[in-house]
Amino acid sequence: MILLNGPPGVGKTTVARALAASASNGACVHGDALRDFIVARQPKTVRARTTYRAAARVAAVFIESGYDLVVVDYVFPNAAHLREFAHELGLDSLLYCFVLWAPLHVVGERERTRRHRKRLGRVVEQTHAAIEANIGSLGQLIQTENRSVAEIVAEVLAAANAGLGRFGEMRASHVAP
Repeated sequence: MILLNGPPGVGKTTVARALAASASNGACVHGDALRDFIVARQPKTVRARTTYRAAARVAAVFIESGYDLVVVDYVFPNAAHLREFAHELGLDSLLYCFVLWAPLHVVGERERTRRHRKRLGRVVEQTHAAIEANIGSLGQLIQTENRSVAEIVAEVLAAANAGLGRFGEMRASHVAP
């Protein structure tokens, strides 16, 4: 299973779909789609990070059903959230974590020009900063700026095949430029 992390606008959903399509039986679980299930929520009345757990459980169903590759795209700003996801996944399968990354001005522009989606505004800046502060503990870094989806998919697959980005084996030596 491959988890793609990164700030809004970095290309997670596009890359995740292409990555899942590279397998004979590929499934893709999108964090945004899971958040769309929530139609009303009073703060502090329901458990936090419900959609992290939902993503893990949905991914587990696809893995248990025999899919060759399950890809989850989500925003995990810190390692505790990533550990919560991995715990909820609860399977004995390998989890590879990759952080898709681009400079703030690039993801900001991509986010501003998205069609059919509510603008996230300052959330993009806040999420970018949070991930950047924790990037060494969130997965193998993959640069997306000025690269095609096919190039990014090829790098993710090559890195996973080489054992890079395995959950629990990530090193703090990964740094953002």
